[in-house]
Amino acid sequence: MSKGENKELTVGDAAKALNVHPRTITNMIAKKEIVAKKVGGRWFIDRSSLDKMQAQPSSTHDAKSSYQASKDLRRLAAYRLCVHAFETFHWTHQNPTLSSQLEKQRMTVISEIGAGFYSYGKYKNECYVKARYSLGSIVALLEAFPEQKLVKAQEFIESECLPAIGNLIRKLEKKKEIRH
Repeated sequence: MSKGENKELTVGDAAKALNVHPRTITNMIAKKEIVAKKVGGRWFIDRSSLDKMQAQPSSTHDAKSSYQASKDLRRLAAYRLCVHAFETFHWTHQNPTLSSQLEKQRMTVISEIGAGFYSYGKYKNECYVKARYSLGSIVALLEAFPEQKLVKAQEFIESECLPAIGNLIRKLEKKKEIRH
């Protein structure tokens, strides 16, 4: 280490170094995964602690945190309902273009719910809204190309999945009203 190099990093610098969100760094501090001290309301991370974190075999750390992350995400009712709908109903259609559009929307729904679950503030709400739009697109596609085997899927999405995501969005809006 050269003389000019700091022994401590800010949360933002540590987040950039690990390629994660700054909130992830503060969570790691809380879990005592990295060494840090708080000075004047700001966290400063010990560089050697961060270097050790980066040196850890990524497969062990990633597998553990990815398992924990998926476990946490499964607690979200909207996610569980959408996954259930996508796994339960037969989604192929005679029209290959429709099948690929349905698959694209399904993937968007799952990824946006996941992104929203692990996000904060305005971005969290935007992700859930995108997921709701994609679910709406699925319903519209299923209505435009009615097929008996997909009617139950459409009904399930309308009666279970859309309201669940709507509830997530309403909860976020309530939290925002309370803060203001």
